Amino acid sequence: MELLTTFNNNLPAILKAYEPDNYSIIANRYIILEYNNDIPFLDIPESNYPRLYAEAGMEYYVSEFDKVRRLTGSEIYGYNVNIAIIDGGVNPDCQSLRRANGVSKIKSYLDQETSTIYTNEMFNYKEIYEPLLSDEDKLTHGTLMAEIIAGENGLAPDCELIVVGLSDAGLEQKKHYNVPDDVRCFSEADIMRAVEFCINESQDKPLVILVPLQTNLGCHEGRGCLESYISLLTAQPLCMAVVCAGNEAVNRNHTEGVINKAGEGEAEHNISIVVSESGTNTFINCVYDKGAVPYLNITGPAGESFFVQNTTEKYFRYDNSRLEIKYEFFDTISEKACVYIRAANLSQGIWQIYTGVIDSSRNYGYQAFLPIKSMQEGNVDFLYSSPENTVTSPGDATGALTLGAYNDITGAMYFGSGRGGILIKPEVIASESYTDTGCMGTYKMSDNVFSDITADNNMIQKLNTVIGTSVAAAYAAGIAVNVMGYIYYEMNQKDITGTGIKLLFMSSAVPKSNEIPSNISGYGMISIENIFRALR
Repeated sequence: MELLTTFNNNLPAILKAYEPDNYSIIANRYIILEYNNDIPFLDIPESNYPRLYAEAGMEYYVSEFDKVRRLTGSEIYGYNVNIAIIDGGVNPDCQSLRRANGVSKIKSYLDQETSTIYTNEMFNYKEIYEPLLSDEDKLTHGTLMAEIIAGENGLAPDCELIVVGLSDAGLEQKKHYNVPDDVRCFSEADIMRAVEFCINESQDKPLVILVPLQTNLGCHEGRGCLESYISLLTAQPLCMAVVCAGNEAVNRNHTEGVINKAGEGEAEHNISIVVSESGTNTFINCVYDKGAVPYLNITGPAGESFFVQNTTEKYFRYDNSRLEIKYEFFDTISEKACVYIRAANLSQGIWQIYTGVIDSSRNYGYQAFLPIKSMQEGNVDFLYSSPENTVTSPGDATGALTLGAYNDITGAMYFGSGRGGILIKPEVIASESYTDTGCMGTYKMSDNVFSDITADNNMIQKLNTVIGTSVAAAYAAGIAVNVMGYIYYEMNQKDITGTGIKLLFMSSAVPKSNEIPSNISGYGMISIENIFRALR
């Protein structure tokens, strides 16, 4: 197993405190602690456990994409600019990702599953790169991202791709968060290793890093190791990060509230969950305002109750369920009180969970999160959910450009687009949809794809068009590649930072609401014309 933390010139103290069997260092600031054996759940500081991420999933819808490239007014089209795609992998056989002479646009490719690095020359020989094609389903999402940016009809067809096919998280990591064994997801530590690889491979050329992944684990305030690493990089010249706001706004995986001080309202708040199928496992993380000392009153569907105010393990005899509850009053990342609940074998019904605080002298806010749907076993929802503060990680990274999504035909926001809360996120929005050219392969649609969409299903299947905030992030990354190339090569500005380019996107956006910034649409829709008008 692995743990993840920061260190500031105190490596000997960290090694003495954690006693790892091995370790690796990233950016001389973060340390991945490696252990040969497992550590019991309740003995692990939760803030030091690498979170698990999944692809920001796609669904099918109808839209069009035929105009963005021509609006740049520049002939660079990404030439001599690197775009890093950190995802499940990219299909090197995709003809849209090869130049007219047949040479692959992939500059280098790290397959974390086998620790193999493929160079550009290797993609001339299928017998060499054929192992990458052993499971084409896992390449679908990353291939889509690459097509939008660097495909034949993409935004920056002359750019060079640096690809990391992330390794599937191990069974041990999935067990920690009660993620089903067959769910493909990625460790935070591996994502950070991937980012470091892309930085090293870029070789001092302008670089845009796209991380189209999402997780609900963490405090959602941009203070995790991955988010802070991304923000650290974007403060440096010629490195920009683009991430998505996630697709969690309507998934009933978030709830929030304010526990009022004595005499001014309810002393307890309901964060109860609805379990649709017996035997379900799940994971809940609750984040409270700094200074709060929270407690929980938990009642199973059979009526058995427990009062909890510290780290403990509870067995529900009548429901045959087990809850491992971990308290961290001084979380090293969020500096807030956090409660983590790993629930196993939950029975069907409503699990009544009421939360309050020991100190009732002032108000305390709280947020509670369930895993994103793709990481859940069965169907678990909050009884009273909230679409606010649903931007997922790493969409909460302060230094990254975070994308929400809208429909460029109707002008309506994409219903699942994550909404900000404590942070001003997303900063901008872009089109939610992209029509597949045939390289993606087959994408498995979720059962409720059409539940909130009114469209002709036959037309949807014919056009094979996908939607989601990861699509919007890929659009923005492709535009950023052109912007960075224009600034670096035509304007000869070598010191522009990713943060500076992010501010350019924000200041040139077309407002979509009267409230600027909005927690739904940020500063508005990306305007390529306004960006280049500001540069000239």
